[in-house]
Amino acid sequence: MSEADYKKAVNVLYKAGGFPYPFSETIHEILKITIKDDNLDFVMAFQNQTSQTMEQLKKSSGLSEEEILKKVEALAKWGVIIDQPNRHGVMVFQIFPFHRQFEYIFMKNLEKTEENYHIAQLFGKLNEEHNDLVQSNYDRWETTMGRMPAQDRTVPILENRETGEDLNIIVNKDLEVPSEQILPTQRIRELIEKYDDIAVGNCYCRQHQEFLDNPCKQIELTPSCFTLGKSARHTSNHGFSKLV
Repeated sequence: MSEADYKKAVNVLYKAGGFPYPFSETIHEILKITIKDDNLDFVMAFQNQTSQTMEQLKKSSGLSEEEILKKVEALAKWGVIIDQPNRHGVMVFQIFPFHRQFEYIFMKNLEKTEENYHIAQLFGKLNEEHNDLVQSNYDRWETTMGRMPAQDRTVPILENRETGEDLNIIVNKDLEVPSEQILPTQRIRELIEKYDDIAVGNCYCRQHQEFLDNPCKQIELTPSCFTLGKSARHTSNHGFSKLV
């Protein structure tokens, strides 16, 4: 398949969400691993509708149910597609945004193979390209970022294990102090029990850095990334995580 075919495919992934970064040779190389030539036509079946039932996919792809399931299995293990039943119990197949591939690939336990090192290097290169892109067009990106909700991040480490000093996160900006709320144990239990399934996988950022020979200096790679409900069933079914 040509580069133009892969460019069309990544535009389908962008329709599912995330930033539509300019197509590059790095993205091309990643997609040749995660989608491959064999599955490009199937991805294009989601061009007009990124979420479809089996019956809809049969029409849009022209494939049989058996052929569709084989392609879904091949693409799901790379974080390209997700298969989940909706609230009515009907299986729905949905294309993931492009950035999900990074998260899902490095969430599971990866062997130190040449292919895994290669894709880690590709995503590392892509991050550098995106950093340069944002910096060179900062004013435009600043407006976009300002409309996005803040991302929650957990900082589980309070001490620098190399120096023994407490960690201080310097914001260097006056912030309005929000009202604090301490959740009682019972409330936390309710949040957990709300979901039938909970799964845990590796921290994908930390594992990615390990493949770039930059392991975390504070803590060893341990399962710490949680998925809940339907997402937990999907990640555990495809080997990204384990149910707890």
